[in-house]
Amino acid sequence: MATRPHDPNEPSAIRTSKLKTNAQGYWEVHYSEKGRSKRQSCLTRDANEAKRWLKDWHDEIRLTLARAQQTRIPTIEELCRGYLEYIEARGRTKSNRYVLVPVRRELGFYTPDELVDDWQQEYHDKRPGISTGTLRREMNTLQAVLNWAAKKKLFDRNAMPEFEMPPSGAARTAHLERDQEQWFWDQAIAWGHRGDLPQQSREAAQRVMLFVTIALATSARRGAIYQLTWDRVDLVHKIIDFRVPGQRVSRKRKVAVPISDRLFPVLQEAAAGGPRGRVLGDITCIRRAFVAFTETIGVPWVTPHVLRHTWATLASRNGVPEVEIAAVMGDTLKTVHDNYVHYRPDYLRASINHHATQTGASP
Repeated sequence: MATRPHDPNEPSAIRTSKLKTNAQGYWEVHYSEKGRSKRQSCLTRDANEAKRWLKDWHDEIRLTLARAQQTRIPTIEELCRGYLEYIEARGRTKSNRYVLVPVRRELGFYTPDELVDDWQQEYHDKRPGISTGTLRREMNTLQAVLNWAAKKKLFDRNAMPEFEMPPSGAARTAHLERDQEQWFWDQAIAWGHRGDLPQQSREAAQRVMLFVTIALATSARRGAIYQLTWDRVDLVHKIIDFRVPGQRVSRKRKVAVPISDRLFPVLQEAAAGGPRGRVLGDITCIRRAFVAFTETIGVPWVTPHVLRHTWATLASRNGVPEVEIAAVMGDTLKTVHDNYVHYRPDYLRASINHHATQTGASP
């Protein structure tokens, strides 16, 4: 007896089921499940009763499946996918997607309730050579995923694993001194104007030059410079707007800043060819090109963060008010005070020299 076509999303037992009579005239359901052919008797020779039996059997399968889906805890992979779709639909950057790559690879098949005992240590052991800071970031992001999923009631919060975050690393205080900063700037300019390179390498060198000069002149974060497009570079009014239209404002705020006098000719030259899209163009290999630049000129310890820290350190030493440093960096006043106030030339100086203000003191 022919049956109507089934929904392809139905369980295979329903999708493949057919009513047939056996040698004794009883109706049976023939179906396939997990690649194996099976059959089940309807215990009747009446065709109409067999159809009703088949319908009840299908309803029972669907009800059992629905109950199983309601009680099943999603895997880490499923929760990560849902979290990323949720935050990216709201304009968040895709940095979390890259952070979660090793998490999804190593833990994706587990459910939250299966992360027990020394699961973090086992995860760390699978990633030798990774810094403590990177591990902290991955664990913090995974914790954000699970908190979001529990809030959305995708799993019971009682199944939340325990987290023991790796200790915070030492504060990154490396920076270029004043003479070094000017030398590094000059090296970047020379690097970007090398004429002895093939076309592709020459373009990569120009991207490094633009990245370095923008970073040293604005203290912008690496991601903000990567995302910067020419339509947000106003060479008429000399303003760079690192804010991405429609993007959610996060703790690491992007701001609009003036173009400095020494950066202006660099951008003016780069814009001469009718700029389109990203200021840095193709950023696929920019990190590798930056490393090649720093290693060639003999300062492999300089990273994009060192450039940001350099700007803030020199600004503080030059007496720029903390509130203005915070405004340029997109940081809170507290962050600037905690990290850069001690570089100010007058910091605690009056307190240290308090004896000079005393009069009539005994010898």
